[in-house]
Amino acid sequence: MGFAALFAFGTLSAFVPTKGELLGLKAWEIGLILTTSAIAFSLSSYFVGTIADKKSRKPIVILSLFIMILSGLGLIFANSLETLMVCYVVFSTSEAVPYLLSFVYASETFEASYIGTAMGAFDSHMDLSLLIAPLLGIAALGITGEMTYPFIIATLPAILVLILSIGWLQEKWLEWARALQAIAQTGVYFSEQRPDSTGTDGLPYHQIGKIAAEMIAAGSGENIGHISGLLKNMSGIATPQATLCGALFRDDAILLIKTKESNTWMLPGEMSSFY
Repeated sequence: MGFAALFAFGTLSAFVPTKGELLGLKAWEIGLILTTSAIAFSLSSYFVGTIADKKSRKPIVILSLFIMILSGLGLIFANSLETLMVCYVVFSTSEAVPYLLSFVYASETFEASYIGTAMGAFDSHMDLSLLIAPLLGIAALGITGEMTYPFIIATLPAILVLILSIGWLQEKWLEWARALQAIAQTGVYFSEQRPDSTGTDGLPYHQIGKIAAEMIAAGSGENIGHISGLLKNMSGIATPQATLCGALFRDDAILLIKTKESNTWMLPGEMSSFY
């Protein structure tokens, strides 16, 4: 996702000024296009970060990729200062979204103990697109002699990411995440009931639960902290459960028991699991 955004940026940042020169724009006009788009990128990053913390991220990513592709291809048909500026500003505004959120997703995935190293490696791999993208654009221009092809090449990774974002494993990811969560939940329950001799205290099951939470967060676009909080409220054996109670009467009296947890009275019974 971040690679696709930087790939498009690396290509367009090289060829938008070139197209401006071919259109006869002056140096200050090309500079105005680049400056305005940079401002749009910065403002978009600020507001998207705030929105993404409150809303589902996946629809935001899909919409931004769609706009990024359309505006990138729109640069092919831009034939004036105004149209070139509008297309590039819209592109920069939408390109900021997948770029920013790729770092958010990455930071939620890596362990805190090595997050600095992991984020550095993540960023360096994405930055390779800034080298690869212009070279591919130059090669396409050299072979065809047409400015159209560099702009098409710029959007190809974004098109692929958009397709994957819309149809990523469909419902399979959720099925797998639920299965992992059930294993983790049941494993934690039994490890608490019968602590093993290894002293792990159910740590492997907690790790499995963390993986399930990350899968759900990535697939749904929700914040990992929100998902983890919901899953922590789920405890016990991960099977359908029901409370079975019985009523015992003697004359005008009924048998009740006092619960230890809530200190309230209820009919005698217990929670039963269905396997």
